[in-house]
Amino acid sequence: MSTTSPARRFTDSLETGTQPEQVELAIRQALDRGLTSPRRLWAAVAERPDRTRQFIERILTEVTA
Repeated sequence: MSTTSPARRFTDSLETGTQPEQVELAIRQALDRGLTSPRRLWAAVAERPDRTRQFIERILTEVTA
């Protein structure tokens, strides 16, 4: 049985129309709780569309600043 990583779930959610505010909150909570890491999120967006990549990169820049 396979599971989807939080990083993958965030990118998929953005691309299927989930409200960006909800995704941003989920990313911040997952990082705070140690459910994912900035490194995993950077890797997850490497091959994604520009809109998705830029959205998550903005959050990571704010969180890691």
